[in-house]
Amino acid sequence: MSYNPFSLEGKNILVTGSTSGIGRATAVECSKMGARVIVTGRNQERAKETIAMLSGEGHSYIIADMSTSEGIDQLVAEVPVLDGCVNNAGYNVLQLVPFIKQEDMKRIFDVNAEAPIYLTHRLVKSKKLSKGASVVFTSSISARGVCTPGNSLYSATKAAMTKRRNTSPVRRICTGQYSRNPTASSPPTV
Repeated sequence: MSYNPFSLEGKNILVTGSTSGIGRATAVECSKMGARVIVTGRNQERAKETIAMLSGEGHSYIIADMSTSEGIDQLVAEVPVLDGCVNNAGYNVLQLVPFIKQEDMKRIFDVNAEAPIYLTHRLVKSKKLSKGASVVFTSSISARGVCTPGNSLYSATKAAMTKRRNTSPVRRICTGQYSRNPTASSPPTV
């Protein structure tokens, strides 16, 4: 067997928001690298579709609503000890500023800004991250000021999550016995 620095052979990787889009593509690629992927999202049918796309065996799915602390707590209770967590779940409603609704604003902030930090906190407190585990936060290029009309809330949430990821409390959670540094990827708006 040749050395492969990108191998995830035998690793348990949780990918939130993996029932569609970037999360689904991430789950598929992790499975190709040998990971046992835990798919999560709100829709069971789409979770099953993602599972069917994965290479290898041992994958599972957990239906969880990342907009509530109860949903996150339930997810943490059900996952095995993880070698990696990709905080990818995201939510958006295109709304120009004059038409923003408070309930949409709250849900967007709950899922995009609060959930990744709370999930990471709960995984650490529940000892569900193995020594050397990696934590990835999916941000967006819109967090850096590249914003399309109607996406101001989404951009604000991704900027908030990215800044929180860079703060020392989150760095302390994710350094030392867990991972060297929390990582954020910033793909373009999809």
